[in-house]
Amino acid sequence: SLKIYGENHISTASSLGLLGKILYDSSKEKEALPIVIKAHTFFQKKYGEDYKTTRNLSGLLEKLKK
Repeated sequence: SLKIYGENHISTASSLGLLGKILYDSSKEKEALPIVIKAHTFFQKKYGEDYKTTRNLSGLLEKLKK
């Protein structure tokens, strides 16, 4: 979706968030962190902190930063 929609599209951010979760679940925290940050930043700016996906990504970020 990055090639089709570009960086500033919800489909791209959603894909990045899912990829970050998969990497986290696969114990690849270092690879997951920048991807999750990018997805979180998009959702936070576009939809705010109270948006469900933003909250989910915030929780994942907390786990990754430990």
